[in-house]
Amino acid sequence: MGNQAPVLNGFNRVVAILLAWSVLGIAALYARDPASTIAIVQGYLDPLRFGGSTVLLGAIAISALAFLVLLVEIWPGNRRTAFEVRIESGVVEYEARVLVGAISHDLATLDGARVHGVDVSGSGNRVRVKVRIEPTQNGDPSAVAALVSNRVRDTVKQLGLEVQSIRLSMEAEGEPRPLNVKQQAQPAA
Repeated sequence: MGNQAPVLNGFNRVVAILLAWSVLGIAALYARDPASTIAIVQGYLDPLRFGGSTVLLGAIAISALAFLVLLVEIWPGNRRTAFEVRIESGVVEYEARVLVGAISHDLATLDGARVHGVDVSGSGNRVRVKVRIEPTQNGDPSAVAALVSNRVRDTVKQLGLEVQSIRLSMEAEGEPRPLNVKQQAQPAA
């Protein structure tokens, strides 16, 4: 199922483009001559009104197929997510969890902050990172934010990826919580 996502996304784009061109064409015809446009549309819709059971069966089959495509598209499956880095001899793919692990590992050694979670999203070689951190008692929040941001940027760049954005979420001091790892990357195109 991991390789189906790019195909479905491409299919959806083609369908959306065709639908948009159809709507634009009908709008242009309607703007030029509303009466003839309505007559043309009615001509295409008349078989649905008078077609009988054959047309009804076809409509049900098309609806079922559209529903199936919709289910596949929105089903929260175990989709493989990856970021791509082009090198001289080919392409290197980093799964999102590898990137999360690298960032978490680098941030684990920081003084002045506890990391509660790292989320990554994006596609291709562009990465959006969100880090939930808690400054410790001896950590200045603004200094910790700068340190974490620089460390995340360096880690992502070392892997050959491009940082699209870094979002830091400061949390109040409290009980230490386990590291929450969440992956939200889009499949590589």
